[in-house]
Amino acid sequence: MSDACSSANDIFVAYQKQLNAMLGACKTQVQHDQIVNQYVLARDAAYGCIDKALNQNDPVLQALQKQATAVVAALNAIDTQLNDIAKVIDCATQAAAIVGKLVAL
Repeated sequence: MSDACSSANDIFVAYQKQLNAMLGACKTQVQHDQIVNQYVLARDAAYGCIDKALNQNDPVLQALQKQATAVVAALNAIDTQLNDIAKVIDCATQAAAIVGKLVAL
């Protein structure tokens, strides 16, 4: 697995680990659906990245890997932000977007 695919997988695993806590923080069905939808996007993109050959020297890829590292850290610390569902949804959206960009390369 390439470093980029590993980053995509790391995001998905971190997201999956925090999914129940994030869903528990939702106050509305719309928020719940947003978290679930972003989770599905992250999961599908991570699976789509498996065995994908990517140019590890690509500056865009390198920038996305740095963003991936930051979003994994944010997901792993999401329990400190569960009282602010907007931040939780934003983190979930960022995670799915980065995974999507990685797989689109």
